[in-house]
Amino acid sequence: MSVVRVERPAVLAGLPLGRHAVIEASAGTGKTFTLEHLIVEVLLTTDTRIDEILVVTFTERATSELRLRVREKLRALLAAGPAEHRPDLPAERAWDLDDAARERLRRALHGFDGATIATIHAFCQRILVEHAFPNRRLFAQELIDGREAFGRAFRAALREQLARDPEDRRWLRAALAAPDGLAALERGLYACHRER
Repeated sequence: MSVVRVERPAVLAGLPLGRHAVIEASAGTGKTFTLEHLIVEVLLTTDTRIDEILVVTFTERATSELRLRVREKLRALLAAGPAEHRPDLPAERAWDLDDAARERLRRALHGFDGATIATIHAFCQRILVEHAFPNRRLFAQELIDGREAFGRAFRAALREQLARDPEDRRWLRAALAAPDGLAALERGLYACHRER
């Protein structure tokens, strides 16, 4: 197949490929656009495979959108033909899709499910599970909310320690008699826990 020259977004000119990148900006400023094209740039200009790229976002919505957009960008570039050919563009503003570039795009699309495009907490969960044995962790781990876990531990401590110890029982009675009782005590202790 002949070479198809497609436009390379100008935003990529300022992003170095030889090191990590953090893209931080307000909503609607083009973070997802930049990331999807940066992934394509890495795939087309280096020997990096899609499963060697790590993209971490803050929200599940951003993760879902980015995964969808990267997959669609790979498909669109693979399907690029004479209609998308831009011979007028200088080489630094374009991607030349020759047979080798198309093969890299095909491999990336084929292995796309191995791409790590995840939220921070999902990535951390994956690392904990993948490295459970050498780190002496459980193989099956559940990601739970810290506030919820604190509440469970608080109620367990009330039942198993404070309610059983005669000395502590008077403090428990005082907490129960106060306005908002145990809920206020739990909120206060959780605030102290968060502030360390």
